[in-house]
Amino acid sequence: MSSAIDAAGGGRPGPVPPPASAFPRAARAASALGLALGVIWALSPLAVALAAAIVWMCAASVSRLQGRERVHLVRILALAIGLRFIAVGLLLVGTRPDREPFLALFPDAQYLLDRSLWIRNLWLGVEIGPHQWLGIVDPYAASSYPYLLAALQTIAGPSPYALCLLSVAFFTAGALLMHRMVRGAFGGPTATLALAATMCWPTLFAWSISVLREAFQFFLGALVAAGLYYAGRHVRRGWAGRALASTAAVAGALWMLSGLREGTLEIGLLAIALALAFRVVAARPSVAAALIALSLFGAVRFEKRIVPVVRLAADRHLGHVMSAGRSYQLLDRRFYAAGPASLGTMTTAEGLGFLARSAAAFVVMPLPWRAASVSEFTLVPQQIVWYLALAAALAGLAAGLRRDPWLTSVLAAYPIAGLLIIAPNSGNIGTLVRHRDMIVPFVLSLAAAGAAGSLHRVRTGPAPGATPAVVQP
Repeated sequence: MSSAIDAAGGGRPGPVPPPASAFPRAARAASALGLALGVIWALSPLAVALAAAIVWMCAASVSRLQGRERVHLVRILALAIGLRFIAVGLLLVGTRPDREPFLALFPDAQYLLDRSLWIRNLWLGVEIGPHQWLGIVDPYAASSYPYLLAALQTIAGPSPYALCLLSVAFFTAGALLMHRMVRGAFGGPTATLALAATMCWPTLFAWSISVLREAFQFFLGALVAAGLYYAGRHVRRGWAGRALASTAAVAGALWMLSGLREGTLEIGLLAIALALAFRVVAARPSVAAALIALSLFGAVRFEKRIVPVVRLAADRHLGHVMSAGRSYQLLDRRFYAAGPASLGTMTTAEGLGFLARSAAAFVVMPLPWRAASVSEFTLVPQQIVWYLALAAALAGLAAGLRRDPWLTSVLAAYPIAGLLIIAPNSGNIGTLVRHRDMIVPFVLSLAAAGAAGSLHRVRTGPAPGATPAVVQP
């Protein structure tokens, strides 16, 4: 038997081949990546810098996690960011230079890009025409955002598609900031679910790949909420330096919001006031009656000052209804028949009815069964999910008040502040969806808390005699 094995060569092992070196393969991959980055850098340095910043933000967030949570977050971010990069690339590929210098998803984004380039030319001493000059100083949609875009393009050169990545960077930063805040209070599963819902929300996806103000506004809103939350927590723990830094971040975000869009500063300030009020009520429910009574007294006492503000909001609503686009009506019929001049005769009762209907419209519009165009039909699935998210957010509100009353107060305050400011001043469905989306991530965070809590109870069942722990800020 042994001789047979020897004859076949089985008894004497042959020479062991040297291990294949992975260096040539890695060198080729690194060379290809370097060549691709070099080409992209030559075409748009700003695109490379922003892509690197996005990857760094994601890597920094993932590095703090372990196990399955880390795997899930990597997959969510890779899919969400990858799809955004592909979408921006398709915009570039779909551009026809003989027809337009660059391609934008929305007319407002096209206008913002044009306006930023006119400002850049003005700064560089390039002659512009009277139409461009009027476009710069036009008070319609006046904002500080075109100046930010112009400053970046003054440094890096005209970069219409790189600026799409700027929106991706701002949106990703806001989403990751909220993920970290929610994870510290509500746990990994809730934060992961909230991040996935925010990154995959269809209309938020559209705003985040277009050169619009929405991504920057969401980032600043998340910064206000996170700064407020951490400031309260640091004060509670006696960390004066950290509390001061968080307060400075809130002040800086509010300052930038003041020039971004009309009403955004008011939303931020009102959210801070509401968060503090909710926290007081959560700690002492008996104070709620006193706050309600004080609010009613203030409304009656300053009725003569409040009514003109309501009439001004009604005038904006009427302007939306009379302009092009799909609109909805909130006022009594006589105001639409008589026009804006009739708003001066609006009574207090009519104003209250208008405010109540505007709040309801903010929540339910667009009605799925009234879809009348392709764009409205595409919004139907998202709108149904929005209704479910609102229901889950109510459950999350109750669960959150038990786990972390301060964070729950902050997350609830921003949507309510947005409703109070946005709802009366809206009348166009498309504009309403865009403005409402700025508070959707806060609702999704509460909804994730409600959904995660319900799922946990279904899987494990309530522990007999167990009482949930309360985390104080």
